[in-house]
Amino acid sequence: MDVISSARNPLFRALCQLRDEARERRHTGSILLDGPHLVQSLLLSGHLPHQFILTEAAARQPEIAQLLMQCPTVPRLWLSEARMSELSELRTPQGILAVAARPQPHLPPSQHAAIMDRIQDPGNLGTLLRTCAAAGVTEIYLLPGTTDPYSPRCLRAAMGAHFHLTLHENPTELSAWLPRRLAVTVLEDSLSLYETDLSGPWAWVFGNEGQGIDPQLQVQADARIHIPMAAGTESLNVAAAAAICLFEQRRRYGA
Repeated sequence: MDVISSARNPLFRALCQLRDEARERRHTGSILLDGPHLVQSLLLSGHLPHQFILTEAAARQPEIAQLLMQCPTVPRLWLSEARMSELSELRTPQGILAVAARPQPHLPPSQHAAIMDRIQDPGNLGTLLRTCAAAGVTEIYLLPGTTDPYSPRCLRAAMGAHFHLTLHENPTELSAWLPRRLAVTVLEDSLSLYETDLSGPWAWVFGNEGQGIDPQLQVQADARIHIPMAAGTESLNVAAAAAICLFEQRRRYGA
């Protein structure tokens, strides 16, 4: 068994590049999954990784050994503990990563959709994707200026949701989500979420963490909605706001 221990090894450097660069992920059509949970999510979606990256110690752990048994034909690349600690972004590396193809789910369109307007924090975007999947909103539009949904941090925050969603990156037509009506969450000139008729198909816009929703989208909105909050508070984290909106709609009307 050959174990990579040098940080200058070309295979190791290529993995670091895949981890760090959205351009490299787009060019290769590959993503880097960090930890057994994401690997298991990939397998449950019916796909195999292109390659496992492992330490010898991790391969002896029961959970990881079981994953390897499910994929006997997948090539394995062995790293030293030092190189694994450098490659993994987890505070406590779990000893296994996998290179896999970018998810391409072919799901039927969901009744509702979500539009990510320049969401810049990978953790926020991942949490938003996880929330959408849990709410049954599987059709996602990622507008220009939104962070790469396949960065390792976003993948971790989404906890496998990528494999159950259809992501439309940089749609060229602002009408791509029609015939759904458009809902934006804003404070000014808006109705309470709990007083708004949310029946029928909707596309929800969740906006940039600092600047909010693009004015052009606000002009097109069929509904301007705010979430009632206690006095003295001004706003919610975008992922928290999305969870409240999507699950209020699901509570009233189902998926």
